[in-house]
Amino acid sequence: MRCDLPTPPDIATSPADAIPVRETANLLREAEALLRKDPAQALELATTAAFAAQLEGDPEGAAYGFCLSGYASLYLGDVGCGLEALRQARRLGRELLRDAGLKIRITNGLGIALHQLGRYAEADRAFDRALAAARRRGHRVELVRCLTNVGTAKSEAGRHEESLACFTEALEVSLAEAGGLAEKAAYLPVLLCNLGTANQCLGRHAEALALFDRSAAAARDREDYLCLAKAHGGRGETLLLLDRGEEAEDALAEALSICLRLGANLAGIHVALILARRALDSGELDEAEAVIEEWLPRSAAGDSIRHAEMARLQGRLLALRGRWREAYEAGERAGEFERKAGSGSATNASLDVERGRYARRTRRLAGRVADWNEAVMMTLAALIEAKDAPTGRHVDRAAEIVRRLGERVIADGTIPCLDGQLLAAIVRSTPLHDIGKIAVPDSILGKPGPLDPEERAAMQRHVAVGEQILLDAARRVRFEPRVKVAAEIAGCHHERWDGRGYPAGLQGKEIPLAARIVAVADVYDAIRSERPYKPAFSREIAFAYIADNAGLHFDPRIVAAFIACEGEIASLYAS
Repeated sequence: MRCDLPTPPDIATSPADAIPVRETANLLREAEALLRKDPAQALELATTAAFAAQLEGDPEGAAYGFCLSGYASLYLGDVGCGLEALRQARRLGRELLRDAGLKIRITNGLGIALHQLGRYAEADRAFDRALAAARRRGHRVELVRCLTNVGTAKSEAGRHEESLACFTEALEVSLAEAGGLAEKAAYLPVLLCNLGTANQCLGRHAEALALFDRSAAAARDREDYLCLAKAHGGRGETLLLLDRGEEAEDALAEALSICLRLGANLAGIHVALILARRALDSGELDEAEAVIEEWLPRSAAGDSIRHAEMARLQGRLLALRGRWREAYEAGERAGEFERKAGSGSATNASLDVERGRYARRTRRLAGRVADWNEAVMMTLAALIEAKDAPTGRHVDRAAEIVRRLGERVIADGTIPCLDGQLLAAIVRSTPLHDIGKIAVPDSILGKPGPLDPEERAAMQRHVAVGEQILLDAARRVRFEPRVKVAAEIAGCHHERWDGRGYPAGLQGKEIPLAARIVAVADVYDAIRSERPYKPAFSREIAFAYIADNAGLHFDPRIVAAFIACEGEIASLYAS
């Protein structure tokens, strides 16, 4: 059985409102008050009010009426009608509702209906949306209701510790709302009953009995007959587990009597299942058959999990009567129900939703970490550039040139090992190619004239320093590939194709591919940019230097790609 916690939104009426509108509001308030006392009467009033509100042009009142109608239908075990009423409420309220609490309540109700129909993954998503909205808006009333339904769903999926945590939080929220006074806490009977159910599932029978007794007393005081039935049912089930059969039967009979009087099939199915199982265990086959015949059709309309269980009991009953063929057929039907909507399906769906939720959180976290890494890397690159070339945007342009060169190489197919994934790593790593300049004195970086041999040696050491910085970082993150690519670029972007570069005099394909691509971009931008020791040179001079040094300074295949897209690259600079 599912316990939900109804609370009506206030329907404001102004002096200008017509009398029928006030009458509709009264009907809605009366339906809300009767929802857990007499759900059949509540259904009639809520449906009347919903259609009246539609005729009066009051979509909010109509949405509220259909919401109440949906909940009443659920309590009565007509889940299909309940789902349709709640969908109608959602359609009316999607854009027009000002009451956030009612929107949450409708979503929560849809979750209940979907869960009862065995559509557990959809139900869990609806519960998640409702719970998130209640937390975000600080809506305590709806938060209690959401926690109750999430807890019930987790219980039916066999996740009883999590269920208990949800119910406990719901009680704490309700007590906080009531200033710590239990007697004034909203929904106290339902919350105590749910806690009793959770404790019973965890084998804490003494605690469960005490909670069910407290729930029953509070339910009588507040005339919450649905909860009273559930409390008696929970008490009876716990007493059976304690081998107190006579007391258990009295409690279960009282629970079923209340359910039959109210027409509350959703609550009654659970009690009927316990009674049928008890009768079969006791060899009282006629009694078991009477219960199963009455409640199996009702469970088909209102409770997918317990319908599968009831069908399984029917098969067991037929076998005990020696009707083997019918027993086999009933068992096959029960197995089909269990595969589609049994407790195992609820558990699998709950776990699937949980895995999906964690996967989404992991992706979001990974994205935030990646964004943070990118921000740190670009900040560091900008600091280095500020030391070396305060008037330009060297690292940004170099990275963009690398991207365009790489895309051309991939399109030409001249370097088969270069693909989109590697190119992306190279582009992201390019801004760190001169990170080693952090160790070069400002007096050398900013010197307006030529460097002497000692200064040139100090400048050239920046490649080894940069490579070591990044290799140290790579070791700390277990050689994350992107950092390793950045280390290759930092250490080798001043090597030359003909072997006359530094620091190691690598030649040809000995030079890492990433460094060969960055070398072209670095030199081109250096020629086109102003530096303390030189002016910015023209596009023609830069083009000629790159083209003339194919096979000398640069990999000829990358130069060919440069020539093919030089117009795009030149557009990065003011003419």
